[in-house]
Amino acid sequence: MENATKALLIAAGVMIAVMILSLLLIGYNQISDYYNKQHESTEVDQLTKFNSKFENYHRNKIRGSDMISLMNRVRDYNATQHYQQGTGYERIIVKISIGTSNLDSFRYITQSNKTNYNFTYESILPNTGIITNESGSDDQLVSVTSKITDEINNNSSLGVSDTNLQTLAANISNIVLATSIENSSLEYDQRTREKRINLLKNTLKLSEDQINSNLEKIKKITCQYYEYTQFKRAYFDCTEVKYDEKTGRVCEMNFEVRTNGGNVEFN
Repeated sequence: MENATKALLIAAGVMIAVMILSLLLIGYNQISDYYNKQHESTEVDQLTKFNSKFENYHRNKIRGSDMISLMNRVRDYNATQHYQQGTGYERIIVKISIGTSNLDSFRYITQSNKTNYNFTYESILPNTGIITNESGSDDQLVSVTSKITDEINNNSSLGVSDTNLQTLAANISNIVLATSIENSSLEYDQRTREKRINLLKNTLKLSEDQINSNLEKIKKITCQYYEYTQFKRAYFDCTEVKYDEKTGRVCEMNFEVRTNGGNVEFN
């Protein structure tokens, strides 16, 4: 009788232990499932917030000034998060198609240059008509977004600033003259060149000798700033957004310059 009672007590104890372990296991699974869902929810929120920074540009009629903001955002991302070890994040690729036939809409080309279809000074836009970083380098993005700032810093002795360059770009036809006017001895053309000297004196606060010795630099940065402002004024359409299959993050964005009747649209 005692043995039977002991056996029943042992069996009851085992059952209670099994029930406690089962309850603990169920509780652990529920807690684990809760934290997994919380983690997944956090990851989804982070992914949504990340993608929204770029998906905001997934639309038509985007101003060039906004495109510059996007390129700066892509540059910052590629220089920081992409290179963090263990993230598995891909670089973000941007491709902005302008088209070689539309480049003249962004550049100031004098009548004498139009004859040969040449642009005299180093351009901030690639001659291919496509701005992209798909080769693994963000140099073309840097050229569009930062070249003007670099030129201003490198030519601080000439008194150039963003404000002054706005004035020069607005009067670019009086600064970058056709070759025929530059070389002409006609009185009218001489007065045109004098008008340029006076404009530069008043804007940059330089002497005539300083202007003459640095004229090519001044013309170069004026042309580049003109390009920069034209790019900021242009409209672009987003044609495609691609996502990384592993992370779900935006990994590529494609744009085209907006045209109307074959002409680039500007605001």
